[in-house]
Amino acid sequence: MGQRNLRVGFVTTHPIQYHAAWFRALAQEPTLDFEVLYCHQPSASDQGIGFGVPFTWDMPLLDGYRYRFLKNVATKPALGSYRGLDTPELRSLISAARYDAVVVNGWHYKSLWQAIRACWTAGVPVLVRSDSHLHTPRHPLKQLLKVCAVPLVHPEAGWLSRRRAVVERLLPALRRVSRSGIRRASCRGSDVPVGVGSACLTAR
Repeated sequence: MGQRNLRVGFVTTHPIQYHAAWFRALAQEPTLDFEVLYCHQPSASDQGIGFGVPFTWDMPLLDGYRYRFLKNVATKPALGSYRGLDTPELRSLISAARYDAVVVNGWHYKSLWQAIRACWTAGVPVLVRSDSHLHTPRHPLKQLLKVCAVPLVHPEAGWLSRRRAVVERLLPALRRVSRSGIRRASCRGSDVPVGVGSACLTAR
């Protein structure tokens, strides 16, 4: 009897164009039972933070994969601040053994740390993904905190050794999709590799 599919939860902030193509590809992986957990359903103004203009995406972002929007209980829900995403239900979802592993997209919002802590408590392997680079100036204290935190969530960390088999099954699937030159997303008629940080925006 073969192994059942890995139940994978992917925690991220909100729907984004280039992530949607990646999520559709992951949903097609034969070894995964894949679900995206969105922490916020943004307005056009929310999405415009950092771009200088409100906008909505001009293509479907939720087709082709399973997802759910979590309840954001932040006092001031927003994408521009750490406390702008607060989704405590992550704890119950993860502790209920819904997932064999959880992928967290970054660490810059309260919700993402809620997911990480819930995984630590429940003993669920957690992998943290980020498209950050090393050229952004950072306060020395923040650099030190990251040096201390990264080993706690890195898939090769010792605390995950008892669940290493799960991680070793999951990583190849994530890498296969992320590096594939075949699966591509369309952005205004142009091909954009899955997982690449390209944007296709429409001002509103």
